[in-house]
Amino acid sequence: MQSHTKKIIFGVVIFTAIFVGVYSTKDNISFGSSLSQTGVTAGDVVSGDASALASGFLSTLLAIQGIKLNTDLFSNQSFGLLTDNTYELIQPGNEGRPNPFAPIGSDASLAQGGALNVGFVAPSAITKTGATFTTTITGAPAKVVMTRWFEYGSTPQVASKTALIASGAFSKSVTDLEPGTTYYVRAVVEINKIKYSSPIKSFRTLDLVTGN
Repeated sequence: MQSHTKKIIFGVVIFTAIFVGVYSTKDNISFGSSLSQTGVTAGDVVSGDASALASGFLSTLLAIQGIKLNTDLFSNQSFGLLTDNTYELIQPGNEGRPNPFAPIGSDASLAQGGALNVGFVAPSAITKTGATFTTTITGAPAKVVMTRWFEYGSTPQVASKTALIASGAFSKSVTDLEPGTTYYVRAVVEINKIKYSSPIKSFRTLDLVTGN
């Protein structure tokens, strides 16, 4: 390995010396020619100082041959016992918080993999033009701030929305329904600007004539 390295270094030294010599000679000849108009010859310009500088530089490069690379370190037992103690900062799983601007601890359960579940809506007190929607939530952190509401409509797209339910039971009554019509409803919970929805539930209002 040392012999191969020496050959590479020696080759680099020779190439550098040739390049420096050619480049210095070219510059001096060009500079000397330009000075010939003032009576100074090229021989006067290429002085002993330039030769001494090139010779000293070449001697320094050649001295690199004497450098020895000690590779005993890589065969040392202590070197072989070294281990990579790299620490992975981001662990696999759910990194970060759903809302980094929320108060610390308010979304801890959800950020750590807690599952929030919004149950099926149970329509009750169904009349020709109204009904009461009720559902439950499980898995929500105890101190989390949440906003709740119901979405409903005569198609599964549930275009209408009830008023927000800030606290208390998750229940709301509506009175703007049409008689004898099938409606769809779902519950929605928003925590730190993240929405959780229940599955859609269908029901039918009472018929205008028969009341069934």
